[in-house]
Amino acid sequence: MGSRCLTMKTDPPDTATFDVIVVGGGGSGLAAAIEARALGCAVLLLEKNAQLGGSTAWSIGSVTASCTPHQARQGIADSPAAHWRDMAGFNGDLDSRDNPDLRRVLADEMPDTFRWLLQHGVRFYGPMPEPPHSKPRMHNVLPNSRAFITHLEKAARRAGVTIVCGARASALVVEDGCLVAIDCATADGARRFRARGGAFTTPTRSRRHRSRRRRPATPGRDRGDWNVDVRTTAVRRARRLRRRTSPCSGVRDRPEQR
Repeated sequence: MGSRCLTMKTDPPDTATFDVIVVGGGGSGLAAAIEARALGCAVLLLEKNAQLGGSTAWSIGSVTASCTPHQARQGIADSPAAHWRDMAGFNGDLDSRDNPDLRRVLADEMPDTFRWLLQHGVRFYGPMPEPPHSKPRMHNVLPNSRAFITHLEKAARRAGVTIVCGARASALVVEDGCLVAIDCATADGARRFRARGGAFTTPTRSRRHRSRRRRPATPGRDRGDWNVDVRTTAVRRARRLRRRTSPCSGVRDRPEQR
């Protein structure tokens, strides 16, 4: 994305304002936008490509989760704690580079996230065995990974999320140390999108630009271990936004920046 941070005192003439801006139209961005819109926020979703998708659309499309309706139908007794333990079996010689806390977040949040996906129309086949997992936990999306984007885009548009494709973020606008707007290059020229409640990028983009933003590392957070499912991350971030807004038109505190 090639973003840079700017501190500017005035807005360009072509400026639009929303409560929340999400940069990145993959699974994470769509999930965050849907959840923020459910709170009554005016939400803008920006995507640099001509259509939504991101890395989610390129993925295999499987979701590993415990305590799912699919497991229940097959009589499989499972738990997030067992899921968390089994995930360590993939580490091998790289175990020292794992982040057990982030792994715990993924295991604990996946049951609710899986049901959230079902509620928005995504369908799965399974669960299938996935060694070294001790229980069948691999759920394969039907018919392919593009289904995530198809259903979540429909849900976002039904909810009233404003979606702008072909908008490549060129600068992150910072005021008083807070990210408050995004400058974009579009086919119609430069645009600035300002967020009353804050703006955040999806996890992949945040990782890519962390060094450019020159923000001090936070223990337990900036370890480079972004192995949490992007949809789980988005739902968690939207829930944090919910605790900070009541309603979105009266923001008590800015959303946590990553």
